[in-house]
Parts: sequence; C-alpha cells; structure tokens
Amino acid sequence: MDNTPRTVENLVYDFKIIAKLRKDLSNKEKEKILKEIKRLKNILGVYQVDDSMYIRIRKNNRDLGAACLFYLELKDEKQYFSKLEYYDYIDGETEIAV
Repeated sequence: MDNTPRTVENLVYDFKIIAKLRKDLSNKEKEKILKEIKRLKNILGVYQVDDSMYIRIRKNNRDLGAACLFYLELKDEKQYFSKLEYYDYIDGETEIAV
C-alpha cells in the first residue's frame, strides 16, 4: 500500500475510517450510534468528511492512537454498521470489521 499522505478538502490525513450505518436501523438505534460517534469525534479529534468517512490528521509522530481508538470503539458496536473499515496510510495497514 502506498504510504503517501492523502488529502480531502485541503486536509492532509494519514488515517481513514469508513463507518457506514446499516439502512435497516430503527430510529432509536440510529440515534444511539450517531450520539456515540459524535462523542468519540469530539474526544479524539476525528474529522467527519461525509456520512460514512472519517479522518484523523496527525499532529506529530506520537499522535497515532486517536484514529485507531475511534475505530476500535466503533468495532465494539459493529452490529450498527454495514461497512466498518480502518486504513493506516503510514504503516500501510487495513482492517475490516464489517
């Protein structure tokens, strides 16, 4: 995998998470998981690009855990997603939960 930093909306990023919600979620389920995503984004500094794409802009060489933690927290709730994937463009790693 090419480890060149990616850009979106003029932001350079090294980590991407795809978290696509299942279409058959009830309103209550959707509200619950969206609330959790918002909480995690605020705590971890993850930027939402669109409905299902999230990125983490690395601030320094020790700033590697936030995107991974965001993904792992969502992975614990994977029943809400039709697609859940993590991309690390620095180390060339990909993990697919759903």
